[in-house]
Amino acid sequence: MMTLELAKKTLNTLAEYHKTEITLTFGRDGTPILSVCFWDDLYHVTKLESMETVSYYYANTTLSAIQDGLNEVCLRVLN
Repeated sequence: MMTLELAKKTLNTLAEYHKTEITLTFGRDGTPILSVCFWDDLYHVTKLESMETVSYYYANTTLSAIQDGLNEVCLRVLN
């Protein structure tokens, strides 16, 4: 499991290497849930189930969106 600090560092690395195509995938139990990439000075978070993409300027708000997206799927599975 990735810690929040490591996730933030990884997001900052995406921004640092913005001229490369790097996509991070976050999931639970081997199932991909979200993908995150960085272009045009924004983080783009895509929910893989719906392909809905939301863009964020800051790493902290991107981290919150990642946490919310993962929690949303977990809560749906539990109900």
